[in-house]
Formats: sequence, C-alpha cells, structure tokens
Amino acid sequence: MLRRMDHEPIDFLKKALILAQNYRGFCAPNPAVGAVVVKNGEIIAEGTHQGVGTWHAERDALLKVGLAKGADLYVTLEPCCHHGRTPPCTDSIIEKGIRRVYYGFLDPNPIMAGKGIATLQAAGIECYPISHYSIEQFYQSYAHWWKTKRPFVTAKIALSADYKIAREGGKPARITGEALSQWTHTQRQHTDAILTTATTLMADDSQLNARFPHGTISKPVFVLDRVARLPLDRKIFKTAQSVKLLVSRNIPASHQTISIEEKEDGLNLHQVMEVIGQQGIHDLWVEAGPTLFDSLWKNHLLHRVWVYRSSKTLGEKALPGPQSSDFINQLAGLQWTACGEDQIAVWEPSEK
Repeated sequence: MLRRMDHEPIDFLKKALILAQNYRGFCAPNPAVGAVVVKNGEIIAEGTHQGVGTWHAERDALLKVGLAKGADLYVTLEPCCHHGRTPPCTDSIIEKGIRRVYYGFLDPNPIMAGKGIATLQAAGIECYPISHYSIEQFYQSYAHWWKTKRPFVTAKIALSADYKIAREGGKPARITGEALSQWTHTQRQHTDAILTTATTLMADDSQLNARFPHGTISKPVFVLDRVARLPLDRKIFKTAQSVKLLVSRNIPASHQTISIEEKEDGLNLHQVMEVIGQQGIHDLWVEAGPTLFDSLWKNHLLHRVWVYRSSKTLGEKALPGPQSSDFINQLAGLQWTACGEDQIAVWEPSEK
C-alpha cells in the first residue's frame, strides 16, 4: 500500500533504520540494513537484508517495484558495488532509474568505503549522506569489527540492593522482575552471539535463548571452559543454535572446542575475542558471574555494560557482585531508569 509521508529526508531514513533494527542479530558477518523507495512523497517499497545469502536491502526493495525512474532511495548503509553471494546493489539502483540516494553510514568494509557512492555518482545519480546519532550507534559494532576484527562486547550484570548477585554458595537467585527479564531476551535476540562460562551454566543451567510468547530464538553460544568440565546434559546443548567450548590448549581438540592459550589468571581473554571475531561476530552479549566480568573489565574488553538494580536484598552471606573498585566507583555516576519494579542503567566509556 502506498503511504504519503510529508516529512524531511531524515524521516524516511529513520523508517529504513526501523526496518534494519528488526534483523539486527541475524545477519552476521554482514550488517543489518534497511531501505525504502520514495516517489512523490510516498513510500512505494521497503526492503531489508534478512541474513547471509539473502538479497541486500536495496535490491529487496527494488524488486518490489517496476521501473523506479525519478524515485529516491533511502538506505541505512552505503550500497555495495561488489559481487559477493549476491550481485552489486549499485547495478540494481542504476537499472531501476533511481534519481537520488540518501544514505546514513559509509561502509567501513575496505572493498567498499566510498566506492559504492562513487559508482552511483559516475552513473549520474545524486548521493547525499545524512548523519544521525541513532544510525551511527546502530553501526558502531560493525565499524568496530572492521577496525579491530574483534566483537563489540556488551555485558549485563544484575545486582541486588546490597550489591549481591546470587545466594550463599552461588545458588541462583531471581534478583530482578519480569520487565527486565523480557528486556534481556530482547537483547539476546538482537546480538550475534552470547558468551558465558561453564561455572555459570553448571550453577543455573541457563538456556540463554530469546523466549517470547510468539516463539523462541536460539543464538550461537561460546563457553569459557578451561578444562572442558561442562556436562553434556546441560540445557544449553539443546537450546543454543551452536555451542563452542573455549578450552585450554592442553585439552584434546574436538569439533566442539576451540583451543585458547592460558595466562596466570586463566584463558587469554584477548585471544578469546580474536577467535570470536574471526567467526564474523560483531555484537557479543555476555552473561556470566562476577569473575568473568571483573576479568573483562580489568582487560578493558567491555564496550558497554547494562546494570540491573533490584530493590531486594540478599543478605550478608550472599555472593557479592563485581569487585573491581573502578567499576564500583562508576555505579555512582550512572543515570538510572525505572524498568518495571527495578532500575536499569548503562555504562559506556567516555572516550571511544
């Protein structure tokens, strides 16, 4: 159905971003992209990239229209101009008679990086960049991956009012309520993979998938398991899209393990990130206990931390949360937002 939208170009680009957001976490090693075709102020077609091997967003949208002569294309990422699993989007844009292209982010992929725009301009198509904070944030992890070939790492940590994370002896405790639980499932849905530890899975036997009333979404899971002690009866082996155990080099290799060198304090976490990055993972979501959290923090491997805070207390004998004094000091400066009966705040480094 045609829809009239008497708005500025940024409004059409925001619509394309909404389309892309639906497929974040499903496209790696490609980025999620959204596109809309506009003619006479009306959106006449929408497109998204839905996963590796599927049409790119621009071609997906343009396949839904006939000749689009004089129409404008709004796309969240610079159109590609190279042959991969699918043909170049620039070919389709030129063939369909698109007049102008508005794009939100220049592709950091070295084989692109402006070449797509140059190809379109050489064909007489006007191209205009539109900068917007939400689009820059959306492609932050993609740009980070191309720069470092490591994932953008986001961790969540749930704390009771007295800064504990589990009951005495590490026994699991439901610290936060349903609203934050559903928020966690949404974060899992839109990440490329999840990192946890054997200790965490042995303690709470978590499924680490995204569960909603309309269905369940599985994700690749990486497990830090230095001595390969995780029992095969854990739920994760049935609920994850795939499971890779990151083990010491002293452990015999198998199809399910990846060997990591050891340091004095455990597996080399920098190598862990390199290995996960080599799998094409842009966004990595971390759910584990305070030991891994503290190690990631001290190694400066966290790019974002979501902190959940409950009004409940667990008592003196309960398991304490992260011990890094630097992180604890950061908590005082966070801005908290209500989420159901609990609160949530985000930490990000001041310098990126």
